[in-house]
Amino acid sequence: MIGPLLPEPGKALDLELEEFVNSASRDGVLLVAMGTLAIWGPEEKTAMAAALAALPCKVIWSLSGNDMTMIKAGKNTKVLDWAPQNDLLAHPQIRAFVSHAGINSVYEALYHGKPIIAMPFFADQPYNAVRVVSKKFGVQVLPSQISEPAFTAAILEVLTTPSYSDTAQAMSVKIRARKRTPVQEGADWIEHAIETKGEPYLWLPAEDLSFLPHGTIATFTILGISAAGVAGGLKKLLRIMGRLRL
Repeated sequence: MIGPLLPEPGKALDLELEEFVNSASRDGVLLVAMGTLAIWGPEEKTAMAAALAALPCKVIWSLSGNDMTMIKAGKNTKVLDWAPQNDLLAHPQIRAFVSHAGINSVYEALYHGKPIIAMPFFADQPYNAVRVVSKKFGVQVLPSQISEPAFTAAILEVLTTPSYSDTAQAMSVKIRARKRTPVQEGADWIEHAIETKGEPYLWLPAEDLSFLPHGTIATFTILGISAAGVAGGLKKLLRIMGRLRL
């Protein structure tokens, strides 16, 4: 484990974005970014815009690949088709991050000590959201809750409960306290493996196990369920074929 590779110290924001962020009151700024693959329908965008407009803080909403002219954003909300996420998270005015909980977004938030309101869609995101909650540096809401009071309540909980920010900042200290960066450590181990020609002492103990103990219970469970499904399907097919012959 070498740590997150992509997060880095923030760079200066462009003048327009810097002015918007600095114009926020002590309530700060909420960053909202759902990655590039989330699909937003008109109803979802309208509900999101209304929920964000009701917040006491300013909001930067990164809405990739969408027609922003169709969004009636609140006066407190700045909608962008792309935002410098890492650089914004590094800014002290950013108070929290509404995210799809992709792993890089989670790492960037932790690197900069910002709590998360996780809204997972697919792939690794639901698991990452569970980790956000279990480690107590954020909360989780579902995409289907955008138009419900639960969405706004989740944001306000993170913004007004210091423990979420305190936990995220403590994790940031752990990430940054390493003497060498993750990129440097990764390069070190690659060079070490090359120089030693990948000798067996670098292998995981699991590599010495045979197939049966190496396989997990989950693997065999999936295989069993799949086999049962195939068998059931064949049984139904044979019954249909038998009726057709009659």
